[in-house]
Amino acid sequence: MIGILYHNADLDGISAAGLLRRYYPDAELYGWDYADGELPNIKGKMLFIVDLSLNANQLTKLYDQNEQIVWIDHHKTSEEVLESISAQRFNAIISTAHAAVWLVYNFLDGGIEVPEAINLLERYDRWDKKKDWFTRVLPFQYYARTKIKTPDDFRYPENIDVEDWIDKGKLMLASILQLYEREIQYASEIEFHGYSALVLNTQAFNSLAFEQHPKKSEYDLFISYAIRGDKLRVGLYSEKIDVADLAKKYGGGGHKGAAGFVLCSADAINFISYMLAHSK
Repeated sequence: MIGILYHNADLDGISAAGLLRRYYPDAELYGWDYADGELPNIKGKMLFIVDLSLNANQLTKLYDQNEQIVWIDHHKTSEEVLESISAQRFNAIISTAHAAVWLVYNFLDGGIEVPEAINLLERYDRWDKKKDWFTRVLPFQYYARTKIKTPDDFRYPENIDVEDWIDKGKLMLASILQLYEREIQYASEIEFHGYSALVLNTQAFNSLAFEQHPKKSEYDLFISYAIRGDKLRVGLYSEKIDVADLAKKYGGGGHKGAAGFVLCSADAINFISYMLAHSK
């Protein structure tokens, strides 16, 4: 029996799992986010792991409990973990050059032209702003969030009317940017491990809100945080420093320019206390 363990907190993981379900319609789905704590107890599967940067202990446990592991991911910290374990035990496709949805599509349909829906999702997840960022990439992303709720919503990306989704997403994006312009007024300045940072209590875990700040270029990184249930979720963003290394200090990980971590109980309180003590 095939299982698919995927990151269920963003479209990259959900859509990557959807492509796998197209080929393996009877596969069992295991959606998981870092804030969920323990991984699902998965046993006896030929298991795909997509868009998740897991640590060595998590991977070893999954390997020991399942028949085979295929790990497809694009986080910088996954490359580092793979180097630290017996890589020959895993079928791993780890590359920071593409998002998980692109890697999965290439794994399944290599050589076939990549649908535009996948290209746009990938560009958002990699924060590739070189071209058509506000006119295509962001509008598509925000409307896609209203349509792609589960992996089964993305089995056939070639059937998506991309231009229609972009047109509808432009209206959403205009409202979102207005919200961020108001929200960013409440951001605070702190010193964070020797770097100047702008901090915002927000449910928007990307750097788009910070980009509305008039002095954004003066900061080394941006920090978003929010309480979700009994946990504190923290996101780090930068075009100047490697925030994945900072996230690892707190048990997290991610990309060079965007990373994060989740804290519980005393660790969450200590983190907030640290930010208060280092405010400017």
